[in-house]
Amino acid sequence: LVDSPDLRATLSLRNATADQALRLLSGTVEYVGADGAQIPLAKDQGSSGFSFFPDQQRDVLPGQAMSQVIRVPFPAAALKANTLHNIRLHLTYRATPYRNETVDSPVTLPG
Repeated sequence: LVDSPDLRATLSLRNATADQALRLLSGTVEYVGADGAQIPLAKDQGSSGFSFFPDQQRDVLPGQAMSQVIRVPFPAAALKANTLHNIRLHLTYRATPYRNETVDSPVTLPG
């Protein structure tokens, strides 16, 4: 291999809750071999973690969807035939209660 392999994917998520807004914080990709053990990255590849883009740092409201392209290192050992069995995605998020509220405020007109 000339360069370290990467996994590039479009992550699409939908908030299926009825009453919680989700703030997506970070994620990690885990590569699992046929034996159930994690396939490690080479030491020079760093981490398979990623953050959500700053423009995605808004809450995903109930029923809304979001998508983001991610690019993370891929273990070269997983390129061998019959080695990679599963890819797991771990997401860190903050759920907050979501409810509509109404505020009534008097308006004063000049004159």
